[in-house]
Amino acid sequence: MTEVSNQDLSDALASNYMLVDMQLRSWSGKRTDRGASDELIQAKNAARDSGAFVKNLLASAGQELKEVHTMGNALRTFVYNQTLPWSSSDGAKRGERILSTTKAMTFLSELNALKKEYDRAVLALVSVWPQRVAEAMRNLGALADSADYPDASQLPSMFSVSVDLKPIPAISDYRRLSVPAELQDALGERHKVAAQVQVQNAMNDLRDRFIEELQRIERQMSKVANGEKTRLYDSLITNMQLLVEMAGSMNLTNNPKLQELVARIEKKILARPVSAYKEDTHAATVLASDAASLAVEAALEEVWQ
Repeated sequence: MTEVSNQDLSDALASNYMLVDMQLRSWSGKRTDRGASDELIQAKNAARDSGAFVKNLLASAGQELKEVHTMGNALRTFVYNQTLPWSSSDGAKRGERILSTTKAMTFLSELNALKKEYDRAVLALVSVWPQRVAEAMRNLGALADSADYPDASQLPSMFSVSVDLKPIPAISDYRRLSVPAELQDALGERHKVAAQVQVQNAMNDLRDRFIEELQRIERQMSKVANGEKTRLYDSLITNMQLLVEMAGSMNLTNNPKLQELVARIEKKILARPVSAYKEDTHAATVLASDAASLAVEAALEEVWQ
């Protein structure tokens, strides 16, 4: 990214990053049964606001719906793993997210492949819908109500994915508005301040993810070092590899301290596959110690400013 001292932060962001907005509609297959809720509350002599009975509308017949939900979660996870939050300050997996322009083509290609799998899962559900509804209603017994179920023709519109990539506004954009110069300056300054806050939110999210993964490595390797039985999954290292790659393209403030942290992680954490530690307690001890030290370093505020 361009040095912030040479170009206003918001203009640098506009030149090097994009916003991703993914909207995913999905039918849950759940519905609250008021009648059953009232019966249960009365039978248990409980207060009216004690709870509610939620029906699984595809009881023991929801394998295709489960696959749709699995693919939907895969889409959300992919977008989350490739981007940082932009609209929300709590790192939530919703709202607009920021993506490096250098990753945009690869991002769209991989996203479209996942979307095709999602669409295929929806079509598979549509193709067996009448049978699955009939099975579920038999399984629900007296709880069954045909009015709870949409028609098969309605399903595609109830499961949809849309992804919008758009530019980040720059301060210079406000100078093109047909408003007094004073208002142009005020709007530009407001945008500049907002961009600084959003950048810090994004970097804080990346920090938290680094710390979480480093602490996970420390916990698992400490178990191996202590001779405890534990499974070591490849994701222990590959998740960190993804974060290191993201830091390379998402160092929004071009902070050299983040670059230094990433270099140390590559050297100390990513040099060997996870399988190398399964029977080597000494190596596991060293890795656990390195991960703990790096987690402390990753928590330093100066790395993420």
